[in-house]
Amino acid sequence: MFEKKCLYTGHGQIREMQTETTGKRKNGVWNLNIIRLQLEKDVEYKECGVMVSDDPWQHLPRIFGLWVISLCTHGTMYMNIENEDYIIRPGDVFILPVKKLHYGPRISPGGLSYYWIHFTAPELESVLVDEQADIDNIPQDYSQLTYHMSLLDVNNVSILFNQLYNNNYIQYYTPNLQQNLLKVILYEISNQMILRHARKFDHHFMQLLDHLRSNFSKPLSLDELAVRFDYNKHYLCRLFKSRTGKTITAYQTDLRLCYACQLLTETNHPIKSIAMESGFQNDKYFMRVFKSNMHITPTQFRNSHRIAIMDFQPKPS
Repeated sequence: MFEKKCLYTGHGQIREMQTETTGKRKNGVWNLNIIRLQLEKDVEYKECGVMVSDDPWQHLPRIFGLWVISLCTHGTMYMNIENEDYIIRPGDVFILPVKKLHYGPRISPGGLSYYWIHFTAPELESVLVDEQADIDNIPQDYSQLTYHMSLLDVNNVSILFNQLYNNNYIQYYTPNLQQNLLKVILYEISNQMILRHARKFDHHFMQLLDHLRSNFSKPLSLDELAVRFDYNKHYLCRLFKSRTGKTITAYQTDLRLCYACQLLTETNHPIKSIAMESGFQNDKYFMRVFKSNMHITPTQFRNSHRIAIMDFQPKPS
């Protein structure tokens, strides 16, 4: 569980507004709202932060003058974007479009945490694309995103979000650093989206990845996964390695380390507690795996990435 603390500096006026539905179903197929942009043009970083709430929480209705891209790291969040409901889980990226109404249709349970980034993109395009279409065929100078997407490799994106956030507490850095990090984040997410929708990434395999991300702290065995998703376990091992470049165990370890890094920087939980919360069998094994992958100890990582967490008391709307 997270401490009852929250860091949030979002702004924006709340007002009522009717919006048009941006997606339509035709013959059982959902048209995706694709956000298409040229990252080398008119994408400007503004600010970033982390939202952490141990208590049940619901996003208030809001229309905001900036684009927002967020990465959910813990808990479940409910969001309505342009009259479409989304369930956002750990490892999911979601985008809140500029000057469009968004709100939480349901109360999210406690233990919610996500990174957020505000940016401007005046030339950004939003187009409808059939979800069964080959979305790889886009101009090379364009990147594309959707309002909601589950990442194939959450670890890389989480590290980038964390680096961008931690730069807020560095006394000296150039503005270009934040700007370039934002572009790298958008490039990485766009590339993962293309891979996710490639034909070789079938929905059945995506369900397996979603299950691993949602249950990374639990002891999931190869036999259990093979039975649950109806794979031969030897075939599953080969399939997983060919599609992700990692073994199932390495993928689980990356997810656990990613969450452990978040707890190390955002809480004062003891190392032993963090090891258990992240899904490691004991603190000694956790420290050995952490040192092997991160090349420093958990304590050294915490000391070098210590960030300020401010108490936040939401004001009545």
